[in-house]
Amino acid sequence: WKDTLSTGHLYGRVISVSGTTISYGTEKLLVAVNTTQGSICYDSVAEKHLFAWGVGDAAVVSISGTTMSIGTASSGLGYFDAGSPSMAFDISAGKFLFCWVSSSVMKVSVISISGTTATINTPVTITGATITVIQASYNPLAKHTSIVSVNSGSSDAQHNTVTISGTTPTESGEVTFGAGTNSDDACGCYDITSNREVGINAYDSNTIGFTSFKNNYTTTATSFIGVAAASVGDAASLTVKTITAIDTNQTGLTTGGQYWVNFD
Repeated sequence: WKDTLSTGHLYGRVISVSGTTISYGTEKLLVAVNTTQGSICYDSVAEKHLFAWGVGDAAVVSISGTTMSIGTASSGLGYFDAGSPSMAFDISAGKFLFCWVSSSVMKVSVISISGTTATINTPVTITGATITVIQASYNPLAKHTSIVSVNSGSSDAQHNTVTISGTTPTESGEVTFGAGTNSDDACGCYDITSNREVGINAYDSNTIGFTSFKNNYTTTATSFIGVAAASVGDAASLTVKTITAIDTNQTGLTTGGQYWVNFD
């Protein structure tokens, strides 16, 4: 969070949840200069966090117990020069997609980490519309990042999808929703149960709108979509436990152990 009352510095805490109880670690000063707000995201492969903020800095954040430590900042050379930052981790590409507003247009940059070093790549303009609010989330089945934003020029909310190839982000679809509603805020997320990307927009000061986007994706013989709930023969129908489901049809595994499954 940002200290908006005095210093403008950025801080963090480790938060733990046990049942319905929330506990907080020691407050950690992350950025000791007056800067714009930041965004943090988790790399589930490297098991580290990436924090990006201000005029174009990013750093790897590590957590041990309830202690947070931050690595040396890498400069984006002024790439992130405005507000409304948001970030998602693309597990297929193994990289982060950082999104922000620069001179009222939406821009994105691919960020990769190695050890405690973050590398920020050249930004790309996603849309020329006048954007004020951004929120990004990753769709692991469609293998793209979903970005919900507000177009202040038309007062509509919009939904963009972005894929990553190497260090290059590519916008692959834009849909307007909440047309004519005078939207002033928006957020979004991915619902893996229904395989839908969800967009929510606030408009006319006190009204909330809801839109979902269905994504069709193509699978091949090597695509990982989940774990079979039972053993069946070739060409037979079966139930598949998709991501986040609990599978009990396995043997030879150690309780509490961690096992790596290739995404492909």
